[in-house]
Amino acid sequence: MYSNRLFFGSKNRAKIINTIVRPAVNTLVLLALLVLVILAISKIGFTQEAKPIMLFGIEIHNILFTVVAIVYLTRSYICIGFRSFNLDFLVFSTIGLFILLFITLNLDRNIIWLNNFHFYSLLSIALFTFELSRFDIRIASHLVNPAQLFMISFGFIIISGSLFLMLPKATTHPISFVDALFTSTSAVCVTGLTVVDTATDFTLLGKAIILVLIQVGGIGIMTFTSFFGYFFKGGSASFSEKFLISDMLSEDNVAEIAKTFIKVVLITLLIEAIGAISIYLSLDPVIFPTIEKKIHIAVFHSISAFCNAGFSTLRFNIADSSVCNNIPLLYSISFLIIFGGIGFPILLNIYSYIKIKLHRVYSLIIKRNRKSVIPQLININSQLVLVTTAFLLIAGTIFFFIFENHNTLEGMMLSKK
Repeated sequence: MYSNRLFFGSKNRAKIINTIVRPAVNTLVLLALLVLVILAISKIGFTQEAKPIMLFGIEIHNILFTVVAIVYLTRSYICIGFRSFNLDFLVFSTIGLFILLFITLNLDRNIIWLNNFHFYSLLSIALFTFELSRFDIRIASHLVNPAQLFMISFGFIIISGSLFLMLPKATTHPISFVDALFTSTSAVCVTGLTVVDTATDFTLLGKAIILVLIQVGGIGIMTFTSFFGYFFKGGSASFSEKFLISDMLSEDNVAEIAKTFIKVVLITLLIEAIGAISIYLSLDPVIFPTIEKKIHIAVFHSISAFCNAGFSTLRFNIADSSVCNNIPLLYSISFLIIFGGIGFPILLNIYSYIKIKLHRVYSLIIKRNRKSVIPQLININSQLVLVTTAFLLIAGTIFFFIFENHNTLEGMMLSKK
């Protein structure tokens, strides 16, 4: 089914497909998804329930999803005959058939979760992100250099975050654009400064928006966009595009870009998941009786701590009376701050070191392989960061204990001090 031959064996038809048809369907599906995202935002973010927009007696989102399904199925048909589009054929046909069968043809709406507007919203946002990531970043590189593109991305996400925080459902009472802009900037740049109370002035939606801004700012905007773009293209980006991405991420080995992306994202999610579980288990069930409340606090504070953001959903931050005496929680947050503060290059180096050590142990114990295996040592930069971090933590603890023993630490048990 797949080969190196051109579309239907004709160079002219292949040229038409690649220069006219593909760009046209790409633009069409992106515009349709953009409208769906706008509809989703308007429905989620505004207090008043908007009446469904009808066209020819059919809801507009059904029409748009039908267009999206047809475009994806058309794309999958176009992929036939092009060897480099094997993965695209599978992805496009799967998405197209899913939308066609479960949304377009599901007229009676018997499936409850398909009838939930949150499902439509998440699907629209996910597909829009998918399509946006497929665009070649070399187009932007002709206009700006990687450093400028990085700054523009930060500016874009800050302004977008400000507008999202202005949504009526994002706050318990209206806030000014300046307050929203300040909060968005603080979240993306992970400074922790606030001009409004995160705990009381923002709803669950507003806190979720802040959390997304923190996560994107903590990992790095270009890490996110480059990772999704490279992944959704099946690793088929050109050398110049890979070189551009490697320049943004300070990755010397161009061939290792995809692996680096995956490691960064997985390490982040793994550490934050472990931190969230640790915080969840440390919360007092008497003070936090509901599971939803405990999950919300655990996830928010784990991500905020690892990204060194300083945001909290508690009224007085970590000084709140509900957690200030919770020693396991404070230790969990402290370690998350430390791991997030030392940076991804150090974490990746430690990951590689541990991986090789475990492989050596496995070879010695399981395979009985006594051959010498040269471990990958932690590099000089990592050693310097780890030693300096440990010294500052130990010295800071000692000096703080000495000078605050009869001040802020007055009246505490020795273990708590």
